[in-house]
Amino acid sequence: MTSKTCSRTSRTALLLLLAALAGGASAMPAGAAPADCGEGTLHGTHCVCTGATCAGAGCTTKHHRGATVHGFSLAHCPDCTCTGGTAHAAAPASRPHGDMAALLSTTRRHVAWRPRRRFDPAVAQAEGVWTATSAGHDLTFADRQIEADIFFNSEAVFETGVGESTKIATFTGVPRYTGVDNAVEWLNAVMEKAPSHYRFHWADIGKISMYSVPTDDKARPKWPLSSMAALAAEDEPFDFYLVDGRFRVASIAACMLHALMRGKRDALFAIHDYGYEDPCGRCAGPAAKKTISCAPGRHLRDFYNRVEELGTIVRGVGVDDCAQLAVLKMKPGLTAADCITVWRDFQYDSR
Repeated sequence: MTSKTCSRTSRTALLLLLAALAGGASAMPAGAAPADCGEGTLHGTHCVCTGATCAGAGCTTKHHRGATVHGFSLAHCPDCTCTGGTAHAAAPASRPHGDMAALLSTTRRHVAWRPRRRFDPAVAQAEGVWTATSAGHDLTFADRQIEADIFFNSEAVFETGVGESTKIATFTGVPRYTGVDNAVEWLNAVMEKAPSHYRFHWADIGKISMYSVPTDDKARPKWPLSSMAALAAEDEPFDFYLVDGRFRVASIAACMLHALMRGKRDALFAIHDYGYEDPCGRCAGPAAKKTISCAPGRHLRDFYNRVEELGTIVRGVGVDDCAQLAVLKMKPGLTAADCITVWRDFQYDSR
């Protein structure tokens, strides 16, 4: 085994994660060992091990000729004429719908259920769609304006940690929305007031305390599913991925991987509570938390900083005063391997 490749155990784990988020994975034949990672990659994407890019079915690059990522269904390699790779043996052309993701691929997700409109707090409150949360417990005024603007310009939104943002999505008429939460009672309450076609997932992480903090270590094996299981059920990318629940760093990494594997490099990603301390008190008041971008380097949540290995902040913290929200774009050249590395490091970190 060369230094360019992972260990067999780690390599298998990474490929299985890729397969789960790709929405089209098929099981590897029983007892089959994956070929060396250098043998192939999913056509049109980056190689997990080398970071190189494949040009397609006619690719002649040494590390990509003759195979696709192990375990992917043939549907992800249309018009491919290569003969190698476990992917092709696992999913012959005679079984084009051999996995559940393929069956879901024709399900209608975008529903133009109401005219699009910009968020207006007064109108939303009069209609009973939205009410402002108490200061210090949710979105600042700046956060709310940023989210409302992005929601209005998005056709599809994915969110972890449902609540006020879900109501803003409802008011602006987002056609496709998927929300995830760890508190089933809270999730049910939000679902009751949301459009019927919006999709919701309960991410079971065992017993929880306030703000969905997990309290039962025996449920630890389920925790990694919180950041990526719902994404595995989505075959299409989203325009905006908003993370405001548990396992935030892992969730951002999984969201970027989801968008990256579907060619959505222009998607936006946001993580809440990424603000700075406010020593000058300029943001004090009923509409904002005491946080501001005027104190560089004083992060409230220092452990969120690794998301900046994957993306660049373009709005919110450091850009808009009084924002607790950090909106990011993928860094140029971001690879699946980059996302997976961060996800693996934080998959059990519930912060």
